[in-house]
Amino acid sequence: MRVLILSIMLLACYDIEAKRSPCTYEQSIRGENEADRLRSWDSVYRWYKLYARCENAAAQEGVSESITRLLVDRWASIKAFDGLARAHPGFRRFALGGINTTLNMKDVTQIEAQAKSRCPAALHELCKAIESAAAFAIEEDASFHKQGEK
Repeated sequence: MRVLILSIMLLACYDIEAKRSPCTYEQSIRGENEADRLRSWDSVYRWYKLYARCENAAAQEGVSESITRLLVDRWASIKAFDGLARAHPGFRRFALGGINTTLNMKDVTQIEAQAKSRCPAALHELCKAIESAAAFAIEEDASFHKQGEK
């Protein structure tokens, strides 16, 4: 169910820039293999340009994990994300969509806290968007678990 929700969320985030041509099977597999090894915002953006159009839930989960690691472990790189997000709104939507219920909620909670407390003044708008995406994921996760208890 979570993978389906993630797929729907990420598919809704794509823009014309990422939909240039159909994704081949080989591209989908390559995208999946690279997805969880992205260590910079530039590499996430390159992945987005090459593979975001591929409908591969495993790859999308890997990218979400890479985005999470950047926001949790490399918060100082937020300025690089802001530069790419300002230049490419579709990428911004895609990256924010990577903050979702497939992630470890401890990480999502840390992302939300960093967006609140460690945001550079010039990046207030982006930090509010990150905070909102994290809060939404936390709320959705809690709702999912609450429904499972019934």
